[in-house]
Amino acid sequence: VDARALRELVFMARGDGREYRVMLFSGSEARAQPVIVTIHPAAQWSEIRLKLSGFPGADLAHLRALAFCAGAPAGAFQLDIDQVEIR
Repeated sequence: VDARALRELVFMARGDGREYRVMLFSGSEARAQPVIVTIHPAAQWSEIRLKLSGFPGADLAHLRALAFCAGAPAGAFQLDIDQVEIR
């Protein structure tokens, strides 16, 4: 998707105090490494806004995918997301 006209990723989230990652996959190469931004969602639902310009090196002309991921330490976690939009 050509996302150059879009400015931000907006979503609602709540978490368990852990650090999470939003991974943006872009570019024409399927094996290109994603650009990663760290988030720390609160226990209560809150809106998170991430500027697409805050994903350094992302090729917004070729946005391929987004992923929400848990990181270390290994083990149980809880991350809820809702109302995901790219605006």
